[in-house]
Amino acid sequence: ILFKAQYGHVYEVKCMAFSPPPVLPPHASDSDFNWIDTFIMKGDVVPCLSFGAGADLQTIIVYVCLLLRARLCSDQVFDCLDECRKRLRTIENNIKLKHAGSVFLIQKFMDEKEEVNIDQVSNDQFKEIIMTPNMLEHHLPNKMIKAFDIFSVE
Repeated sequence: ILFKAQYGHVYEVKCMAFSPPPVLPPHASDSDFNWIDTFIMKGDVVPCLSFGAGADLQTIIVYVCLLLRARLCSDQVFDCLDECRKRLRTIENNIKLKHAGSVFLIQKFMDEKEEVNIDQVSNDQFKEIIMTPNMLEHHLPNKMIKAFDIFSVE
């Protein structure tokens, strides 16, 4: 973009982003960023970390504390949490950012073949922070090295 403006030349550039946080406003045009491919590992928390999703998570945590204080049974707590999530999705002034370019979700299936599946997905899958037991484990150095070894070209 800068070369075209300054020198009149257009260079073909392809960018690959691996599990970035969302940085674009929802109204940003996807066609302006078609030179970017974003790859996200299923269960990774970083691609969901926008200010709006963080505000939602804070609301949910406070709500859970209030529910536990009321000594509700676990089924009632989960029902209330589902209702809270549904209501949070309807708040229009809580803007969720989106990823640039085409978004691909990487899923690893733990079967005999240890298959990896990569599908193009919508940005809508990353508007909410879903807490999982292994979401922080994905960012430990040994996991990152193993992931790069899988995708390295010899």
